[in-house]
Amino acid sequence: MKVLLIQPPHYFEGFSREPDNVPLGLAYLARSLLDHGHQVQVLDIWAHQYVREQILDDLKRREYDVIGIGALSTQYNYVKWLTTELKALSDAPIILGGALPTHSSDTVLNHTPVDFCVIGEGEQTLPELLDHLNTPEFVQGIAFRKDGQVHHTPERPYVQDLDTIPFPEWDVFPTDLYLRVNHMGLHAGYRTINLVAHRGCPYSCRYCSLTFRSVRWRSIGNIVQEIQILQQKYGIQAIDFNDELLAISKKRMYELCEGLKPLKIWWNCQGRVNIVDHDLMKAMKDAGCVAIGFGIESGSQRILDAMDRRQTIEQSKTALLNARKLGIEPIIQIIFGYPGESDKTIQENIEFFREVRMRPSGFFTLTPLPGTEIYRRAFAEGRITDEDAYLQELDWGYNSGRPLLVNFTDLADNEFFQKKRDMEASIDANYYKTHRQEQLNYYLQRIATYYRKHGLLQTMRRATRGDRPLPGVKTQFVK
Repeated sequence: MKVLLIQPPHYFEGFSREPDNVPLGLAYLARSLLDHGHQVQVLDIWAHQYVREQILDDLKRREYDVIGIGALSTQYNYVKWLTTELKALSDAPIILGGALPTHSSDTVLNHTPVDFCVIGEGEQTLPELLDHLNTPEFVQGIAFRKDGQVHHTPERPYVQDLDTIPFPEWDVFPTDLYLRVNHMGLHAGYRTINLVAHRGCPYSCRYCSLTFRSVRWRSIGNIVQEIQILQQKYGIQAIDFNDELLAISKKRMYELCEGLKPLKIWWNCQGRVNIVDHDLMKAMKDAGCVAIGFGIESGSQRILDAMDRRQTIEQSKTALLNARKLGIEPIIQIIFGYPGESDKTIQENIEFFREVRMRPSGFFTLTPLPGTEIYRRAFAEGRITDEDAYLQELDWGYNSGRPLLVNFTDLADNEFFQKKRDMEASIDANYYKTHRQEQLNYYLQRIATYYRKHGLLQTMRRATRGDRPLPGVKTQFVK
């Protein structure tokens, strides 16, 4: 069977993000389909940054029997448009996988032309579904429309031994387009690719949308083998670990570091302040780790407890200071607007960052995502009443450029973002008092971002003598 796999773009603040990670979900599926004797072709809209006219022209030239699309909840609006256009061109069945259908299958099937939703992992489900397109009720782990009704089949058990899943099929994607983009904490010019070392997360933070409910590990040998293949095949110099949380256990991380050290690669990952202590970070540094993403989330213990973060303010401070001492870049994430946010917690945030003399890498606004406790609470309290309408706004949900999607605080809607901006300004002002060069770099990045958003890249390139970026501006802003 001829299967067309489609990777939609990712929008953030109304603009398409640069392609910075190979779509591993579809890459794993491509390998599984090939192993089952199917023909696979890929339309990677994200990698090529195709506009809609280019996509439609491309689709008209293709021949396929089935369409498979991978999508997150934030891509719902785009998927809705894309699947409508696909049905206008062909009657080929459309199968949707990923976090979007896993958490919102009924809404997808009732409001889009999608025919089948794959719930959870798809390596086993998709090939089986292709064999039973006329009798989908015999396939575990899917939802589908029949006679105007949405039907769900029994849940498919997770694959317990992840080493049995073949490595992703990278070659069907324009891999070089992904290798050229910078990743967090990794230097420009390094050939960097992403992979996952396990699936799932043992924590249950109330705002976090987990694709998998339990943790399953790949063996260290299996991970090392994949990296060695990537080094030989693509000349990979750095790895971006896409795991929701790589540093889950100290024992596991020490073992992983021992496996990575002989490979002589740079890498980054997501860690946790209550797990990654000084000695472990030293081992990670020695094994090539250059950056760790920390979900600090708030400088207020009250907010951390409400989120069920299971970490303390002191643990956060210690982890950040240890990372700085060891020369590892801490990628700091915080969330503004969690229930209980107030003038007091805002001041606690300001004071926290003043003490550590750092600033967050991202000031995110709380945005309830399907599959989270805070999302269920939003429905229970009537803050969200129409999932279809809400999902269509999600690609704007993390910034202050549009009206607030959900306000869980006692702050009035018209002062919510002003309070957030004032907090950011205070944190930045404290930081730049002792980081003057970084202040200059920050403003140059702001200028570069403006040029990128307003389509003025060529003007910027001429101003900077060709493709050479402005001093201190990361390459990703001028590509």
